Amino acid sequence: MALRHPPHLNFKGYLVSKGIRQKEVAMLLGITNATLSKKINGHAHFNWQEVQRICNEYDIKPDIFLT
Repeated sequence: MALRHPPHLNFKGYLVSKGIRQKEVAMLLGITNATLSKKINGHAHFNWQEVQRICNEYDIKPDIFLT
């Protein structure tokens, strides 16, 4: 599968640094772990509602998703 955009390495690094499991984020968004992985790794896009939910839950700014 070709990349649709560069991977969200800043967000991925944030999760690792805070000990937040991708499974937890997937549950927050109501998506599967596989779908979240695709979004983080550049094979699918986060929609604005997902970005807002993540930012509100983890008190981060949306620019963490910029590549």
